[in-house]
Amino acid sequence: MKKLKNTVCSAALIASFIAATLFISTSGRAEEEARYDLEVKPQSLAKAIRAFSKQADVQVLYSLDLVKGLSTTGVSGKFSREDGLARLLVNLGLTLKQIDAETFVVVSMSENKSTTLAQKVNMSMTGSGEPQVQLADKDVREEPESVFSLDEIVVTAQKRSQSLQDVPMAVEVRTDEFFAKTGMVDFEAYARTITNIGFTPPAAGNVGFKHGISMRGISPTEGAPVVAMYIDDTPVSGFGAAGLSVDARIFDVERVEILKGPQGNLYGSSSMGGVIKIIPRKPALNDFHVKFDGTLSSTRYGGKNILMNAAINLPVLEDVAALRVVVVHGDEEGYIDRVPRFPGGDLSGSIIPAPETVEEDQNINTVDLLSVRASLLYRPNEWLEVIPSVYYQRKKYGGVSAVSEDVFGLGGNPRISTYQDDYLETDFALYSLKAVITTAVGDITSISSYLKSTSYNIGDGTNFVSFLTGAAPTLEDTLYFPGLTVTDKNEAFTQEIRFVSNWDFPVQVTTGLYYQDADEAQSRDWVGPAGAGDHFGIGTDVFFLSRDPSKIEEKALFGNLTYEAGPLEVQVGARYFDISVNRAVAQDGIFASSFAGTESIGSTSDNGVSLSASLAYALTDDHLVYVRAAEGFRRGILEASPPAVCGDFPDGLVQIQPDGVWNYELGAKTQWVDDRVRVNATAFWIDYTNVQQSMNLSCGFNVVENAGSATAKGVEVELIAEPLESLTLSASLGYVKSTLDEDAPALGGDAGESLLGVPKWTANASVQYIMDTPNDDLDIYVRGDWSYTSSKTEDYGTLGTPSTGFRDSDAYSLFNARLGLISDMGWDASLFVSNLFDERARLQVSHNGLPKAYINKPRTLGINFKKDF
Repeated sequence: MKKLKNTVCSAALIASFIAATLFISTSGRAEEEARYDLEVKPQSLAKAIRAFSKQADVQVLYSLDLVKGLSTTGVSGKFSREDGLARLLVNLGLTLKQIDAETFVVVSMSENKSTTLAQKVNMSMTGSGEPQVQLADKDVREEPESVFSLDEIVVTAQKRSQSLQDVPMAVEVRTDEFFAKTGMVDFEAYARTITNIGFTPPAAGNVGFKHGISMRGISPTEGAPVVAMYIDDTPVSGFGAAGLSVDARIFDVERVEILKGPQGNLYGSSSMGGVIKIIPRKPALNDFHVKFDGTLSSTRYGGKNILMNAAINLPVLEDVAALRVVVVHGDEEGYIDRVPRFPGGDLSGSIIPAPETVEEDQNINTVDLLSVRASLLYRPNEWLEVIPSVYYQRKKYGGVSAVSEDVFGLGGNPRISTYQDDYLETDFALYSLKAVITTAVGDITSISSYLKSTSYNIGDGTNFVSFLTGAAPTLEDTLYFPGLTVTDKNEAFTQEIRFVSNWDFPVQVTTGLYYQDADEAQSRDWVGPAGAGDHFGIGTDVFFLSRDPSKIEEKALFGNLTYEAGPLEVQVGARYFDISVNRAVAQDGIFASSFAGTESIGSTSDNGVSLSASLAYALTDDHLVYVRAAEGFRRGILEASPPAVCGDFPDGLVQIQPDGVWNYELGAKTQWVDDRVRVNATAFWIDYTNVQQSMNLSCGFNVVENAGSATAKGVEVELIAEPLESLTLSASLGYVKSTLDEDAPALGGDAGESLLGVPKWTANASVQYIMDTPNDDLDIYVRGDWSYTSSKTEDYGTLGTPSTGFRDSDAYSLFNARLGLISDMGWDASLFVSNLFDERARLQVSHNGLPKAYINKPRTLGINFKKDF
C-alpha cells in the first residue's frame, strides 16, 4: 500500500505540472502550417535527413563533418517541415535555419547567429574550389538507384541514444522487421537466435522463466536471476519467489536489445550475465494508425492454435498528446497427452490397465494468453515529454510441456503419466510513469514503476510421494494425496532518476539514483483430507505447509564518464549499491524443514561498488576496436534448510553469500563493402566467484550452496549482409566453456565440470530473398531460419544415489521456413512451418517426483496475415 501511495503521489505531482504546461503551450500556438506524414526510423542522422527530405518534399543542407557519428531516435507522425526536422535533431546539439520555403540548413547550436551561410554548412574548399556540402534533395530521381546499405540501428544500451556500431561492448539487436518476417513472438523462439544464451522452458512451479536464463556461461540455478529483463526503462526481473523475468509477448515493439556480459554499472543487481531490453513502440503524435496481425496454426500430435494481435494509435490533442493501445490474445490447444497412473504401477514405468479408472486426456499443455499494453504520450513543448503506461499479461498453462521418458520414451506421440493434472496461472501488471525534461546540456529522466504479480500452481502431489516412498500408491492412497498448491505474490516499487549530458565538451556524463522496494510472499499448501494421517500412520493430515514472506530493498548511486579525443573514447563507470533482505519462514508437516512448527527469521545485507571501464578506438568510420572490463553482482539469499527426512542439515535459514563476476573482453565492430556487410566479434574471459548453485538431493528436495569459483571463456561472432538489395543473409556463432574451478562436494560437482544449464555451442543463420512480381504493388519473399544449441549439463547426479541417467539435455537444431506476399497497400500474408523436420529435443529434465523430460514444440504449420490501416 505504501508503494501504491508513492506512485499515486508522483502521478499527482506530474499531472499538476502537465496541466500547467498544457495551458501555457496551447495559449500561444502558432498559425497552422502544411503538415506531412513522416515515418523516419532511428538511424544515423545523415540517413535520417535524407529520408526526411523525401517524405517532406524539401531540400536540407548539412555538413558531413557536422553529422558524422550522430544518430537520431527518428520521427513518426504528422508534422510541419520545421517541427519534423527539429525532432530529428533533438538532443544532438544541432539546430536548423530556414533559407527559403524549400530549403533548410542544419547548423551547430554553438555557432554565432551572424555566421554566413557558407560558414554554417562548414564548407571546406577542395582543389577545384567546390564546397564539400551534402545535399539531401527533395527530388528522389537525383538519388543513385544502385546505392543501398544496411540500416543503421540506434540503441539505448548505455542509457543514451547511440549507433549500435559505436557502443564499446557486445550488443545484439532484434528489430521490429526481424519479428515481422520471422513470426517469432515469445522469448523461447527468439532466444534461440542469440549467441551464448541458455534457458529452461516454462514449467509448473516455474513462472515465466524463473532462474532460467543463462548468458556467457553465467548460470542461475538458484537465487535471483543473472540476466536482467527490462521493458523499456523498467526492470521486471530480480524478484525471487515469483520467478520473473516475464515472457512478454513481442508485438508492436521497436526492437529488443541483448546486452552481453555484466552490466552492474548502469543496471545493477541481477545483470551479471547481461540484460535483455524490450523497447515498445511509443505513441505517435498526429497519426491515426491501426495494425492487425493474426496467425492460425496446427501443431503435430496436437490441436489448433490462434494468435490475434492488434494495435491502435490515436491522436488525442494535436501536436501534444497521443494514445497507443496494444492487445494480444492467444489460445494454444497443446500437444502433450496425459495417461493417468493408477494402482499397480511401479517406478520402473510399467502400468497395468484399469479400464474403470483410466481416461487419457488429450493435449493437456494448453496455453491461454491475454496481454494488454496502453501508453499515453504527452509532449506540450520541446522540452517536456511524459509517458504513463500500463502493461497487463495473464497466462494460463493447462499442464507442463514434458513427457514421461522413462515410460514412453522421447519420440512419437508426446505423452506424460501422472496421477493428477498440473496447472499454472500467472498474472502480471506493470504501471509506469516516465518523464523526460530536455535542457540545453542534457536530459533529465524520471522513471517510476509499480509492479504486481501473482502465480498459482497446483502440482501432482501423489507423484511426489510415490517418488519419496519408492512405491506406487494404491487407488485408496491416491484419494489422500491432494495437489501441492503454491501461490506466489510479489509487489515492487522502483524509482530511477538520471541525467544524461549532451553538452559541447569532450566529457559526457550519465549519472543517477536508483531505489527499489520489493515484497515477496510464497505460500505452499499440501493438506490431506480428514483421516489422511491415520491412513498412513503418520499422526497428522498435514503433509506440508509454509508461509514465506520476504522484503528486499535496494538503493544505488551510479555514474559513467565518457571522454572522446578524436578516434579515441575512454569510459569509466561505478555504481554504489546497498541491498538488504529480510525473510521469515514458517513451516509445518511431515515434509517441513528441521525447524517445523516454528518461525525462522533472518536478514542479510550487501553493499559495495561495481566498476566498469572501456577503451575504444575508431580505426576508420566503419571499424571500431575496443577492450572492456566490467563487474557484475547478485545479492545473497536466505535459504530454508531441507526437511529432516533428507538428513542432517543446519536449523533455520542458511545464508548463501552474494556471487559476482569480472568480465574482460576484446571486441571489434566493423562494416564493409559500402556498409552492406556488418561483422561484430568479441572474445571474453569471466572470473565467477562464490557461485550460487542448487543440487537435487536423493529425498527429492534440493540444497543450495556457494560452489566456490568458476571460469567462463568464449567468443561471439555476428554477421549480417545485403549482397543484393533484395537479399539479406545473417549468421552468428557463440562458444563458451564455463567450468567449476574447484570441487563442490556439497553439490556433487567436481573441478572441471560444466556449470549447470550452460550450452557450450550456439549458432544460427538466416536467409531472406524478396522477388518482384508482374504486379508492381506486390512482392514475394521467402525466408529460412536455422538455430543450433548444444547439450548442457542439468544435474551433477542426485546426491546420495546413482545418477538417474538423464544428466544432460540434448543438442538440437531447428529449421523454420516462410513464404510470403507483401503489398504496397500495407498487407502481408505468409505461410510458415516451424520446426520443419520435427526435431524432438530434451530441453531439461526434472527429478522432483517421477522423471519428466521437457521437450520443444513439434512441427507447426500455419498462416499469418498482417495489415496496416
